[in-house]
Amino acid sequence: ETVLFSKDVSSAVLGPIISTKAGSFQGIKVIPLGQEHAVNAFLGIPYAEPPTGPQRFNKPKPFHFFPDVFKATDKPPSCFQVDFYIHLPWGDKNSSMSEDCLFLNLWAPERRTADKKTLKPVMVWIHGGGYVVGSSAMDLYDGQVMSALGDVVVVTMNYRLSAFGFLNTLTDDAPGNQALYDQLLALQWVKTNVE
Repeated sequence: ETVLFSKDVSSAVLGPIISTKAGSFQGIKVIPLGQEHAVNAFLGIPYAEPPTGPQRFNKPKPFHFFPDVFKATDKPPSCFQVDFYIHLPWGDKNSSMSEDCLFLNLWAPERRTADKKTLKPVMVWIHGGGYVVGSSAMDLYDGQVMSALGDVVVVTMNYRLSAFGFLNTLTDDAPGNQALYDQLLALQWVKTNVE
């Protein structure tokens, strides 16, 4: 069965609380339309400190969580970008944009066997858009169906775009390639926290 596009057409209820090295998260449990297997979705998990103020054009710094359970139930805002894509069929007309945008989303299939020690493969999807548009919040990159069909953990991430992601002034204030460092930090977060 081939899935090219998935619109968020699922039922959702509060999901389990998971504990990781980065903290505890409560997501939502979804059953994608047409699927029989549930998926736990953890949406809008911050992986970096907000890249604002003096941190705007610097490498990202890892996010430090509070001891409370983080509610990972809503898709994050998109990073600042030209907003023409929201008018395309796969765009998200309801998505907000923010400088504080370094978040990731994670979909994990519910365990289908009694063997709780068998780890699932992890697939990380870095959205396209020529480094100027795109977002992990777009319906086009919703991982719930892929997670259910493929029995895999799916992770998507936001990273800074355009000048926010690549401005290089040849100084310490804007050394360039911030977006690539965002992606690297998100991958490190996944390696440290996802099993």
